[in-house]
Amino acid sequence: MDAALAGLIGAAIGAGIPPTVKGIFDWRAGKAQRQHETDDADQKRRDARLTERLQQVAQWRDGLAAGHAEYQEWLYILNNSPPKAQAFNNPKIPDVAGTAWFQSLRPHLSGRAGIAELRGASEVHCESSIVVALGEEINRIEQAWRDEANGEVVGDA
Repeated sequence: MDAALAGLIGAAIGAGIPPTVKGIFDWRAGKAQRQHETDDADQKRRDARLTERLQQVAQWRDGLAAGHAEYQEWLYILNNSPPKAQAFNNPKIPDVAGTAWFQSLRPHLSGRAGIAELRGASEVHCESSIVVALGEEINRIEQAWRDEANGEVVGDA
């Protein structure tokens, strides 16, 4: 092989290597950029879902507080009305089983004792023990949803 041919081959190889290497680096950078965009979009979706869920939790807490206040008012009237007035008024015990907030909470209730019975209950009265149990259950659901949004493994939510 003469020197001119060797120079020509060397020049061709030398001219072809930089664009090839640049193409590989550009491809890898593009792939990393697409992965970053996908991860960013996933995080935005998780954040939006968590925001919606936290609004739901706030509605549950508001509904639980209102149901408990209504129950306490009913209890006060029942305990402080004269017997004759009770017979005429016949106050019906407040029930939250059919309310929108409880209906949206119902599918998320766990199988724990004291809670599982509420899942299919036709009547739910917001007496103190029920309020405490539902409050703890709402806290459990909220924590599970926060853990899920942070990418942690979540059990039953």
